[in-house]
Amino acid sequence: MEKQLLTSREAATYIGVSEGYLRALRCAGQVKGRLIPPPFVRVGKGRGGVRYVKVDLDTWIADLKRCRSLNEEE
Repeated sequence: MEKQLLTSREAATYIGVSEGYLRALRCAGQVKGRLIPPPFVRVGKGRGGVRYVKVDLDTWIADLKRCRSLNEEE
C-alpha cells in the first residue's frame, strides 16, 4: 500500500522543491502575486506535526499555472 500522508521532507521531494522552500510557502500563507502553498494538516504538537496528503499535493500541482515560455502563461 502506497503511503498517503507525507512528512514535509517527503512532500518537498515529491513536488521537487527544498524542504525549506516548502516551509517558507507554508509560513507565508497566501500572499498576493505569489504561489499559494499546498494544503497541509497538523498532527500533534511541535515542529514535526505537519503532514501533507498526497492527493492534495497532486491536486495542487495540477492547479498551478502552466507556462509555455518564460514570457507567456496559460
